[in-house]
Amino acid sequence: MAETYNRLELDVNIKPHNIITAVQKDSDSRYLDVFLFNNGVPIDLTGHEVRIYMRKPEKGGEIFNDGKITEPENGRCQFLLTTAALEKTGHLQTQISIWKDNREILSTQIFEIFVTKSLRTTGSIEGSNEYGALVVLFQNLYESMELMTDMVQNFGKAGEVAAGIPAGTFWQMLEAVYAVNKDALENASVSEVLNRIGLTGDTGGSQTAGTVFGKENAILETLKEQNAKIFTSMAWKQTAKKGVTTATSGVKILSFSFESPVKFRAINIEGTIALGQFASAYFINGESSFTALASIAGSTAKYMIAVDGNSLNRFLLKTSFGERENILQDIWITQIDIHFPAVAADKVSTYKGYVEYQEGQAG
Repeated sequence: MAETYNRLELDVNIKPHNIITAVQKDSDSRYLDVFLFNNGVPIDLTGHEVRIYMRKPEKGGEIFNDGKITEPENGRCQFLLTTAALEKTGHLQTQISIWKDNREILSTQIFEIFVTKSLRTTGSIEGSNEYGALVVLFQNLYESMELMTDMVQNFGKAGEVAAGIPAGTFWQMLEAVYAVNKDALENASVSEVLNRIGLTGDTGGSQTAGTVFGKENAILETLKEQNAKIFTSMAWKQTAKKGVTTATSGVKILSFSFESPVKFRAINIEGTIALGQFASAYFINGESSFTALASIAGSTAKYMIAVDGNSLNRFLLKTSFGERENILQDIWITQIDIHFPAVAADKVSTYKGYVEYQEGQAG
């Protein structure tokens, strides 16, 4: 289709004096190629819309249509002179406006387009209005109403509690709710964690109840009970008997060794021991050694040095720092050395002994 463009430079602050001409009944072929300025500076039309308004002569109607922005940074835009705009001869009062978000923000001074008569006479032409821009505006408004309707339906209606909150907007309501619960939100994270952890002495825990410490203590007690049942159900054993003869000087040693740690129960020694005589036993567990002193309360042909009884022959543990305390019930050892000190020549004796123990896994 043949098209023609009339170049027009318009400054929004200056009234134009040039008159543009067009021919009556030309059909969608004439365009205005407009450059918009503000005091000589091109108007940046980025993100804007442009529209043209024309009032036809002899009360022939109005035209209000959208234009097309072709070079936004240079303020360049184009407008079609529609058939309806060229219906009647005479002067078209014309004005171009700039819009942003469906609001008019700037307009040019009024200028004129002169429509000359066409030689074609096919009958009289009735004046009519054309509001293309308004159709677009109403379409945008309709789409906005649909969007707002969806938003209202998704938000729903405020209940009794929400209606009582003094807030005008949704975000104001959120801020009000947050302000009420701020302290609780800030403190809950710390206090709640501490409450759930509990104290080291908590008891009564289970897999589903109680504090962390309460659950751990319950697990430890269960393990201890199971451990005790395992050892109780295991048979006690004893080493073969070994003999040693005391001397008049130095120390004689009666030694028992094990390939892996065993649970110690007692040492049995057979022989004649003078009243008040002392014997030393060294318990070795890996790299740790413990010295136990046995004070014999009476002379007997056979006696037992035990760690799990309350007899007068009960061991006392002596550490390398000189401290003394009751020996523990659970002793795991790899070696026992019993030292017999020197005696007078008339008290030299031969002793035989063995160790009672239990094999298992050291706890």
